[in-house]
Amino acid sequence: ELDTFKSEFIATAAHKLRTPLASIHGFAELLLQQELDENTRKEFLGIIFEQSRQMSIILNELLEMHKGSTVSLPLAADSTPAADQTGRQRAP
Repeated sequence: ELDTFKSEFIATAAHKLRTPLASIHGFAELLLQQELDENTRKEFLGIIFEQSRQMSIILNELLEMHKGSTVSLPLAADSTPAADQTGRQRAP
């Protein structure tokens, strides 16, 4: 029963991480392969930024569940430049 729970947990975690990763990959590929206007580039960068933030949240939740304590994985020492590049305001 524990093995079944563990397998289901891993499958769910992988699915939750795959969704934002697919978005990040797709928009990054478009940025690399297409000539895009500045507004579209900023929009795509904003999507990539938000999806990577979502992945960080999911990973933190998984680590909390695993360790039974609050663990934080910052995206970077200072994520402000990424927010500035997208032209979007970060959510509090």
